[in-house]
Formats: sequence, C-alpha cells, structure tokens
Amino acid sequence: MNIRLFRTGRHTRKKKIVSLMTAVAMLAGALSVVLFTTGQTASAAVEDFRPANWNMQGAQNSQDNKWQSGVRSLINSGHDVIALQEAGQVPNTAGRWDSQNNQMLPGPAHDFGTWFTSLRNGQGWTVQRYDWRPGGSRLGVWNIYFMQTDFGANRVNLAIVTRNRADRVNVARPAFTNANGQATSRPALGVRFGDTYFWTVHTLSGGGNDAPRLLANIQSASSTYHWAAMGDFNRQPATLPSLGANVHIYNTGQPTHYGGNGNNNELDYMVSSDDIVSFVPGTTDLGSDHRAVFYYTLRANADVQFTMPSDHNSTFAGNTSEDNKVAAWDVDTDGWPDVSWHLSQVPGTGVYTIMNNDTGECMDAEDSVLRDKSCSGSSWQKFFLDNGGSGLLNLLPYNRLTCVGEGTHGQDRETFLSTTVSCSDSKGRLKIRFDHDPGADGVPLGVGHVQVQSTFTVAADGSAQFQTVQAAINAVPTDGNPHTILINRGTYHEVISVPKTQTNLTIKGATGNAEDVNITYGNAHGTLKPDGTEYGTEGSATASFKAPNLRVESLTITNSFDPAAHSEISPYETQAVALAATGDRQVYTNVRIIGRQDTVLAKSPAATDQTRQYFRNVYIAGSIDFLFGNATAVFDRANIDLAAWPGGTIVAPNTDQAKKYGILITNSNIVSKAAANTFYLGRPWHNTTTAQPQTVIRDSSLPAAITTTQPWTNMTTDYSWQSARFFEYHNLGTGAGVNSNRPQLTDAQAGDYTASKYLAGTDGWNPIW
Repeated sequence: MNIRLFRTGRHTRKKKIVSLMTAVAMLAGALSVVLFTTGQTASAAVEDFRPANWNMQGAQNSQDNKWQSGVRSLINSGHDVIALQEAGQVPNTAGRWDSQNNQMLPGPAHDFGTWFTSLRNGQGWTVQRYDWRPGGSRLGVWNIYFMQTDFGANRVNLAIVTRNRADRVNVARPAFTNANGQATSRPALGVRFGDTYFWTVHTLSGGGNDAPRLLANIQSASSTYHWAAMGDFNRQPATLPSLGANVHIYNTGQPTHYGGNGNNNELDYMVSSDDIVSFVPGTTDLGSDHRAVFYYTLRANADVQFTMPSDHNSTFAGNTSEDNKVAAWDVDTDGWPDVSWHLSQVPGTGVYTIMNNDTGECMDAEDSVLRDKSCSGSSWQKFFLDNGGSGLLNLLPYNRLTCVGEGTHGQDRETFLSTTVSCSDSKGRLKIRFDHDPGADGVPLGVGHVQVQSTFTVAADGSAQFQTVQAAINAVPTDGNPHTILINRGTYHEVISVPKTQTNLTIKGATGNAEDVNITYGNAHGTLKPDGTEYGTEGSATASFKAPNLRVESLTITNSFDPAAHSEISPYETQAVALAATGDRQVYTNVRIIGRQDTVLAKSPAATDQTRQYFRNVYIAGSIDFLFGNATAVFDRANIDLAAWPGGTIVAPNTDQAKKYGILITNSNIVSKAAANTFYLGRPWHNTTTAQPQTVIRDSSLPAAITTTQPWTNMTTDYSWQSARFFEYHNLGTGAGVNSNRPQLTDAQAGDYTASKYLAGTDGWNPIW
C-alpha cells in the first residue's frame, strides 16, 4: 500500500502543467453486491474525471443552502463526480426532469431497489437517482445518486453527484454484521462510467474500524475495473493497515476535520486502485466541520502562470525590488511578462516549491512578505495549493496556511505581496492559473488533461494502433494499473499470450457482439514447433492467459485444429486447447470459446495455489474433456454445446485433494445434437497422487445426449469415478435424473456449493453480479 500526499513524476524543467482529475480501482477483496445497468455504455478512463468529496455535516432540507452553495461551488469549480457523506436529504429542487415541458417533477427519476434487508431495524438500503438543476439552465441537469443509510435522523446518508448518467450503480457490502446476519455498519455507494468506479464512503465514527474490510468489499464489487473510494474514513490515512502494493492513498497532509478544542484530524481522502502520476489533492472550506477535498493531476513539474485582480497592479510587474521583495504586476500584460516561474513537487509530500527561472532563486514566505531567496529547502519555501474557485488555485505558505496577496506598499507605487492575507477577505490574492489558456505551443497551461494512455486499440485492417492482438498486449505497461485492449471487428489468425506480470488487464471486443471478433489458430498437442518438438497440450492453446485480475469480454477464442486433416498426428495427441486460463481472479463475460478436445484448460500454476476463474454468459463448444484442469472454475449461465462427434465427456478435473472446490457448472444450459446416451458429464483426471477431482453440476438443463443411467465414467482403470467428488443438484431436462450412479447434494450441502462459495477464496473475492 502506498500513502501519498500526491504521486509525483520525473522532474522535467519547463514542462507545461497539464491536468485533469481522476481516480479508481483495486484492493484485496471481499463480498460485494449486484450491479445493474442504468444508462448508455461508455468508454472512460480515470483521467477523464475531476472528482471531489465532502462530508456535508448532515444537510437537511432546512439546510438546503449546503447543496445550493457548497455542492454547487464544487460543480462551478469543474468537478464532475462529487462523493458526499452526511448528505441529509436531497435538495428541494431535485426531482424528475420533464424535458418536454421544461419543468422539474416531484419524486426520484429512477428507483434501483433495495439491498441488504437484514438491517437492525429490518429495513434495507434503497438507491435512487434524482435529476437536479444546480444552476438553472446554465449548468444543465445533473444526477444525484442517493442512498438512505440513516433511518432515524435521516442525516447520515450517502450521495454521489455526477454530470453524466452512470453506466452502472453498485453497492459494496458493509463490513460488519451481528450474529443474526444484520448489518452493523454502513455500505458504500458506487457508480461506474465505462471502466471506472467511484465510491462514496463513510466509515464508523470512533476510529473507522470498518474501513479496511469495507475497502476490500469495494475492491471486490469493482471487479477488474479502475476504482476510487472517496469520503470520510474517520481515521488518519497512516493508520490504515496494509491494503496491498497496488492500493494508493491520496491525501493533502492537512487536517480536514475540525472537531473543536484543537482536535483537528485528517479524515477525508481518497483510496484508489490507480497509481496516478502527479495526483494532487487540495481542500476548501464549504461550511461544514469537514473541508471538501478535491483532486487534480499535474504532469510532472511545470512552468506556471499567476493571476491577480487588475485593481492590485504594481509598476514593478512582478519583478523583485528592494530586499528581493516580490511585487505584484499589471494583469493587463497577462501576468508577469518578464518573469518565468517553475512549480515543483517536493517528493513524498503534498507541498511545492516555486523557482524563478531567470534568477534560479525560490519564492520564500518568511517575514510576512514574499521574497526571492536562494533555494535552501527551508519550510518557508514550501507551499500548499487550495481551491481558489473558477479553475484557479490559491497559494498557501506551508508555515502559515494563509493566502498570498496584496500587502505592503513601497515607493514608486510598488505593491509587495504579503504572505499573511486572509483567504476569505476581499483583498487581491495571488493565484496559480489552472485554466485552459493555451501556451505558445498550443498546449494548455494549468488544469487541462493528462494524456495517460490506458486503452490500446486493435484492427486487422490497420485502422487502429495495432494490427494484431499480441502487439497490443506487448505494448501494455506492466505497472499494475488497469489497462484495456479494445479489438475491432475481424478475424485474427494468431496465438496470444498475456504474461502473469500484466495484471489488471481487460481484453474486449469493440462491438459488444462476441461473434464479431474471432481470435483463432489450429495447434494441437502433437503439432511440431519450429525446433521440431511438440507443443504439448497447454502449449497448443490459441490464448494463454497467465495474469491475475484479467477480464475478457465480447469476443471469440477458437482452436480450429481438425484431427481428420492431420493424419500425421497420433490420435492420442489431438488435444487442442482454445483457452489456457492459469491466473487467479479472472473473469470471462459474453465470450465464445470453441474447440473439440480440451477446449478450456482452467489450471493452477501449482496444485494447491488459489486460482479462480469466473465464466458468465459464455458459449463453450467441445466434445472430449473440454472443461478440464485443477483450478477453481465457475461456469455460470453458460451455454455448453456438446459437439456431435461420436460421444464424449464434458469435464475432466484434476483438483488437488487439499482444495474443496474444483469445477462448478450452475444455472447453465447444456445442449447437443448428438445421439442419446453418447455423452458423459465427466471423468476424473487422476494425474498426480494428490488429485481428488471435484465437480458439481447444478440447477442446469441436461440434453438427451447425456447417459442417464451412469453419467460419470472412468478415465483409467486405476482410479474410479466413485473416488472423485462428483455431484449434481436440481438439474432438469431429458438428460437429468436421480439414481445410485448419480450422487446428489442434499439441500443442506447445496448452500456450500454455490458460485460465491467457490470463488470467495481467502480474500472474499466476489465477481458475481
């Protein structure tokens, strides 16, 4: 886990400050909840957002001004995802927008239903979306995603305000429950835009003891997406236990909660899956006992512009004068025309130094007046940034936390810059320009957009970044951050491999239709490599995915090997794998996997390793042992097609005896055009002395092709299928039945053999939705 006041990049002199706002997804996980679609699907990345979070201190309708002033202020400052805690009730002006009649109607615009009905008072958490026009027609219609978590005073509720409609809404399971399974802590509310989740978090007062587990649940609910959890954690960031190497905390290093009697603590910050270069948080006072926290991304170090109201000009135009005091300047000449300033981050902190590029000296705030002095590293030469409104940031001396602005006056109409100006009075204040004014080279200065590539595109016709899928895979950084490979329609004749170092990668078809993208090749076990040796079974795979936290969506993977066309290959070496999945926490959704023998290998690198794969809404075709291996693999709502060959077997697990769970087929539809009684459900692959194969097939439809009298069979004579752990439960269809050769789970046992139990592992992973 990395705790950062912000994340810095390599120092580069005279680079433009660029920016944007971002945040997002990953942690060691636990239980989560169902998601659901609410709007149009979009492609988005962390750097496309400017988030903020604020504990509103219980904004009731009687305190509607907290919405109209505080939240609206964040909107006016350019923030498009705002996580709120103690949100009270929605503002009086929120409701359901009638665009035809240009009016706001009462009631929520959409009701997403209720989660977790086992609360102490028997009520569940309901999520609703409201339309809101925070500034009339000028700001347009915004979205308030609202969840009531306080059924008593109706104060401590959660909300997320967004400019755009979210693609999905999600709720992360609360950390604590009592002996009766009733929740004793709050959940987290999340919204997803494309591949990025934002969560609003309010952990328990008195130390935020539920924070680590709630963050784990958030990671689980976010699956392989980017994520950022923002809010009131009720504990200092340094007190969070280790959350993993790929989890990052972004905080200002300043108090955000003012509790009276000098009891001031930093409780409000962001935890994210992303290691964001030059990610800079700041705070602002919006009228609560918590300061709002906002986030910007700076691109390394940069030259900056400054601005001040034009009625605070000085004839010295920003130059240093007597005793190296820094004077104000004539804004009509667009800043300090003769002085170039460079902003640099102090590594590992949330503070900055500002150097005069012409003199090589640093801004210094000692003696109540801003001066140029030799750069010494003194704390007087360090500054915080604070929200100055209108896309600008105030400059606050590290030792004072006051603003810099108009101060003493000297000879020749000099106006020296004071370092003790109140940030709330009407005096002219020095601000760093973080707007989009183009520099001489056309690159925006200040808060603009960080060009961080997280999506890599592929098109077979050469119209994208890469023509092959493997070329795109090779280009993805192995930095642990989420990245996406988007594949355009086409057939890709290639073998692809994702190494175990490329974690948090998503590979998906661009159209959403799995048939539009086909990655295909035709190697078999006995196919010879260029060096004259055989590929072997695993080596024959068209796609080999070794990385953990991999997500594959909306494409087809095919092994086209045809034994009849290759008489040179022994009939005992015709295994031809389409997919070799050997990484933990992999998710396959809307994927077609087509082969004949050994179509899908679900494998643990070592027999007892925790290796889990979740296949949902997939189509898989094969004939012999085509779901096999020693990993824990769940096939949920799958369409499994038994090819009309002269019969065959579906599963061939070689689960280690130390593992409780092997292969699960649940809520699936198994179909076949093969003759009746020609296929077996499976056979045990006992290739090691510690193998005790495990499979459950439950709540699924079985075709007539299944041998009803004895659907399990032996692979060898020295290990009987009865020695394996093979069970069915509540199957239906012509191929279903119950007899002494068809072991069944009892109702009591069935609860222990569900998709969530198979996948939970030691970290509580739950990708099910």
